[in-house]
Amino acid sequence: MTKHLELFWDDELRSLQEAVVSNKSVSLTFHFEKRMVERDIEMIDVVHAIMTGEIVEGFDIGEYPNYRNPDPLRNLIGEDLNGNKVTIGVALKNDSYCFTTLYSGVTDRLLYIFD
Repeated sequence: MTKHLELFWDDELRSLQEAVVSNKSVSLTFHFEKRMVERDIEMIDVVHAIMTGEIVEGFDIGEYPNYRNPDPLRNLIGEDLNGNKVTIGVALKNDSYCFTTLYSGVTDRLLYIFD
C-alpha cells in the first residue's frame, strides 16, 4: 500500500466532500462511468460513499503500478446507501477532482484494512 502525503488525506477528503456537495470541480472519466453501469452503482451511492468514506491509499504522480498517471491518485473506501463497501479512485487535479475508477466492495490488496 502506498501512503503518498498521508498527512494531508483528511484535508483532501474534506475538500473532495465540499466539491461533491457543491457539484463543482468534479468530473468523471469514461472508465468510471462504464464501471458504474457494469457494477450497477448509482451516483447517489458514489456520493454517499464519499461522504461516509476515508482515503486509504495514495499514489504520487507516475507511481501507480503499470501506469504513469499525470496526477496524484487517492483510493477512498466508503459505504453505499445499503451499507455495502465501495472503493473509488480519484485523481487530484490542480483545482478539481476526477473520479477514475469504481469497485463494488474492496479490492483484495486493501482487505487487510478491515482485519
